[in-house]
Amino acid sequence: MHNYSTQTNEFIELSLKNRYHDFLKNTFHNNRDDKRYFEMFLIRSFENKLLDAFTDGHISGTTHTYIGQECNSVALFENINQDDIVWSNHRCHGHFISYCGKVQELMAEIFGKSNGICKGRGGSQHLNYKNFFSNGILGGSVPQAVGSAFSLKKNDKKRISICFIGDGTLGEGVLYESLNLSSLWECPILYVCENNFIAQTTPINQNLAGSIKDRVLSFNLKYQISEKFDFDDILKKGEELIQFVRNERKPAFLEILSNRLGPHSKGDDTRNDKFLEEINQRDVIKNFKKKIKSSTEIENLANNIIEEIFSNLIK
Repeated sequence: MHNYSTQTNEFIELSLKNRYHDFLKNTFHNNRDDKRYFEMFLIRSFENKLLDAFTDGHISGTTHTYIGQECNSVALFENINQDDIVWSNHRCHGHFISYCGKVQELMAEIFGKSNGICKGRGGSQHLNYKNFFSNGILGGSVPQAVGSAFSLKKNDKKRISICFIGDGTLGEGVLYESLNLSSLWECPILYVCENNFIAQTTPINQNLAGSIKDRVLSFNLKYQISEKFDFDDILKKGEELIQFVRNERKPAFLEILSNRLGPHSKGDDTRNDKFLEEINQRDVIKNFKKKIKSSTEIENLANNIIEEIFSNLIK
């Protein structure tokens, strides 16, 4: 058992200095599973606080939370670094936190504060920090990701481009143009499709003919799927494809079957209670928690960090 609960101030101090990953090393040392559980739970605590803040009238507009999909981001970013170029989408908070851990600046951004990561002008969906970019337009980041990968192919032998999409993006024509060119030009890009089986409120069986796999393979991309709802499986397959793209300088596509446990944005969830109960049973965080002896202390640390940041913002 470890006492993690006293390190709230250290997290805030180091994350402001872009030393989030130093905090993880200093706090969890070689205990990888504790570190991973903290990373996942930090994202969930952040997203839950956002939903509460909307309900309580502290912020307006909309947001798209990452609740249920935290494992994807945490697993993949173990092999992605800040020199790589990351392109995210409207559901970007988890990716951003895994990239740099700048939770305070992210929350300030969503609150429209001048100390936000984009001075309060980007809001929830349009973020930029170093080599991290997000775009609220469905599929909007995909051609940009290919362009950056093409540039890396010409000018860089180590870095890669990573593009996060959802299954809904399979309905956008620009995706197929991008898959085609990235394959034709052998661009070092990894497409990550977080398939949560629903595009806003439309189930995948009502909008997708055939399979994602067959569509991808038709463009001659290397393809893998993680379908176990298991952190270690995502980590293994993500590492394999990231190393393939990094070493071979060719594109690849990772499909991750995922659970979107929250609504599309704030309250527009049309799925029935029975279905929501079923997907909550395979919540990766809940299953991962079973092997974490210090889970309560880790949850307290994450919650305290988010509460401290939130309290400072609304003063």
